Amino acid sequence: MAWSPRLQLIGLYQHNTQNKLDAYNIRLAWEYQPLSYVYVVFNNRSFAGTAGNVQEQTGIFKVSYLKQF
Repeated sequence: MAWSPRLQLIGLYQHNTQNKLDAYNIRLAWEYQPLSYVYVVFNNRSFAGTAGNVQEQTGIFKVSYLKQF
């Protein structure tokens, strides 16, 4: 979903029917200046481990800035 060319929300969902496991990734991207971005990413996945199904969640925040001379 794009609210404008500079602000986007992107999501991906996957489901494994054999193991009944889910994974999703959500990313918010904002271009605050030309070629300079702020990203907020959230990942959630479950997988089969030795102690049963294990769930892993991670979050990432990234800022990139480009200065042209």
